[in-house]
Amino acid sequence: VALPWIEEKQKHLPSNYDVGYDRLRSLAKRLRSDPELLDGYRDILKAQQERQIIENVPVNEIETTNSVHYLPQHPVVKESSSTTKVRIVYDAAAKKNRLSFSLNECLLRGPVILPDLCQLVMRMRVHETVVISDIEKAFLQVGLQPEHRDVTRFLWFKNDTDPAIPLKDNIEVYRFARVNFGVISSPFLLEATLDHHLTQENSSFAESLRNDIYVDNVISGVDEQDPVKYYKDLKALFQRAGMKSQEFCSNSTRLMDAIADCDRVKQTDVKVLGLKWDSQTDDTLRLTPSGKVGSMGTPTKRRVLQAIASMFDPMGFYQPVLLPAKWFLQKLWNHGYSWDKPLDGALRDEWSTLQTCLCQLFAHRIPRYIGNVRAETTLAVFSDASGRAYATAVYLRCRQPDGTWSSNLIFSKTRLAATKNSANLPRLELLGA
Repeated sequence: VALPWIEEKQKHLPSNYDVGYDRLRSLAKRLRSDPELLDGYRDILKAQQERQIIENVPVNEIETTNSVHYLPQHPVVKESSSTTKVRIVYDAAAKKNRLSFSLNECLLRGPVILPDLCQLVMRMRVHETVVISDIEKAFLQVGLQPEHRDVTRFLWFKNDTDPAIPLKDNIEVYRFARVNFGVISSPFLLEATLDHHLTQENSSFAESLRNDIYVDNVISGVDEQDPVKYYKDLKALFQRAGMKSQEFCSNSTRLMDAIADCDRVKQTDVKVLGLKWDSQTDDTLRLTPSGKVGSMGTPTKRRVLQAIASMFDPMGFYQPVLLPAKWFLQKLWNHGYSWDKPLDGALRDEWSTLQTCLCQLFAHRIPRYIGNVRAETTLAVFSDASGRAYATAVYLRCRQPDGTWSSNLIFSKTRLAATKNSANLPRLELLGA
């Protein structure tokens, strides 16, 4: 693929060599004090070079008439990751100075062609058998046209076993031969490439997957098909596109037994679109635990906001508990609290009670499967408002094979009423509807 340039800005893109050099010098200090991190960093770059994800810039190409730009880099360590503990992040938003352009500012973002996240969760709940997987290093599987690679250069050490060697004598120039995560256009380029390959397949199976891929995650389901055949067809489809699907997880024990060890997740409690899914024990969804809610130190408005914002509840399962916390934050604004002023006695006690309620949400579980939606169903939508907030809630009732009905919350949404220039109650009820 090619990078989608904003042409009038491309010609003003600076080299950024000095920024890359300064960041590498800071990185050298960190790596000298952490040999384990240096080993992880070195292993990543070595593997990427062997797989032709990155390449050395030949000496005779260091000076070129093409646009040249250097990306500063730093490592991110994520101990909770089941696959990659250390990731290298390249800063495509870095600027030479406040008047210059970054690489991201010279590129078009591209249209958002991702499916809606809430739609994916809803569809996941209507399949009796769910199959999820991800595409290994998805962005790095998409090639970058040679004439666009010089704007993805970065600096590394010639002798990477000892960053203590004076930096000016120990620098080598690399560039990406693939699409780099962190560049503003990369999500569009990946999704467009995946969509292109699925379209080229010209099959009903590939067509059904087009709405089941979110960035590099595949969230699909099996109702009447053989789940083992589905897994094999999925693997083969991505192999034909030069990609590897991995980290398979399913609530089907038969399917999990058929999946090779190298392809399956190691745990049954996995993260799906920001929610936790217990695929084997009871097939339930719950919120992903957040450390910002439990031990947060002296409560302030800033920490209250951090705690509320860390409660990722896209489907609105827990709005009856989250809404009072939002009311509390609104109260702090009305009281004129600054961001870091400690809360006084009464407000501190009120927040402590709310905090206890928020912490209890992480243990609560929502059934993942909502029943056979191909049978008789009823959609029930409720909406209401008060002087403080307005809300809507959507339930799905399904008739079970034994004639009974099951009812499940599908989606809800709440909004606080404005405290200034507040609307009257009929207006708020209309907003709720």
